[in-house]
Amino acid sequence: MDVDLPEEIKDEDSFRDAFLFAESMPLKKKHKIPLAKSRGSYRKYTVKQIEELFDLIIEEGFTTKDATLVTGINIRTAQNYVKTYNSDPQKRLPGSYNKPRRRPCSKLTEKHSKFLVDYVKKNNTVVLDGLKLKLCEKFEGLKISISAIHKHLVHKHNITLKKLEKIPAARNSDRVIALRKAIIEQYKSGTDMYFSKNCIFIDEADFNLHTQRNHGRSLKGTPAKSTVPTGKGVTFTILGAISQASIINIGVKKLESVSKKRKIDGKEVKINDKNNMKGQYIAMNNAPIHKPKVIKTLVEERGHKCIYLPPYSPFLNPIEEFWSKVKAGVRRTPLTADDRLTDHICESAGKVTKKDFAMGSAFNRRAYKRIIMT
Repeated sequence: MDVDLPEEIKDEDSFRDAFLFAESMPLKKKHKIPLAKSRGSYRKYTVKQIEELFDLIIEEGFTTKDATLVTGINIRTAQNYVKTYNSDPQKRLPGSYNKPRRRPCSKLTEKHSKFLVDYVKKNNTVVLDGLKLKLCEKFEGLKISISAIHKHLVHKHNITLKKLEKIPAARNSDRVIALRKAIIEQYKSGTDMYFSKNCIFIDEADFNLHTQRNHGRSLKGTPAKSTVPTGKGVTFTILGAISQASIINIGVKKLESVSKKRKIDGKEVKINDKNNMKGQYIAMNNAPIHKPKVIKTLVEERGHKCIYLPPYSPFLNPIEEFWSKVKAGVRRTPLTADDRLTDHICESAGKVTKKDFAMGSAFNRRAYKRIIMT
């Protein structure tokens, strides 16, 4: 088939010129459109994986990173799970409440709750793993996770994990309770002993170079550490006497030997005489150092009387709160081997003002309340 060419390029020369002109024209570049990178599909984790993650973190004490190595959950996802869990007032597991469940939120009935509460009251040191074992032994066929038990105890019954206060078994024995009741009845029986007028409280406390705060600050995720002297140094025993009005005496004594028996020469009684304090009741604990006949004789010869508090009853002596305030002052400044411990003790004791001894003060009010409520 023949194609008719335009008149201007029908001859051979014109055709060649047109071809050369077209060949010399630069080609128009095509711009490449960048393709968006695909993130890929999100990984989905089962409720079982999430429960296992929190079981390891809450019960076993795993770090988030270590728990992810066991469960296979991405570390950033796990960190987000922990953050979401901590900020949720209901402490629901992340990913477990986005969609409504057909089954009930909790498998634990009132019978289960009663068993858990009763068991924890009798065995408050039980771990969640042991609690789960006992619960499943009691109720055969029950399947429940450790984290579910943890949430049930916290949100249903307000039972949380706390630092244990270790109490000697004899503290609440029948004998000690009877002795405690007797001293309180003596105070309430209408005698001339008045907590706020004629009572002097005596006790001692120990200090050394390791006396410092138990808590410190550090970056999140790092432990708080404090450098202390290699040795505790010499332990100082301070024998103090206070009344409702003021500090009567603070005696700092350096222990020369651990096995050496301590002696009292009636120094506190002499100070009472110097301050013209007559007819006082000297309240102290029942330590052997306070109970020799010579001590009682020295006290009574000067017109005073001895009151021995029951054993395991430090809460009846307000000087315990006083020592707590003094030690808190010493702990505020970290001590070094070059520091004079006695200077820090005296400085801290000097900051305890008369307001602290007023009848309405915090530690006097607590001690007095325990006396009248016993």
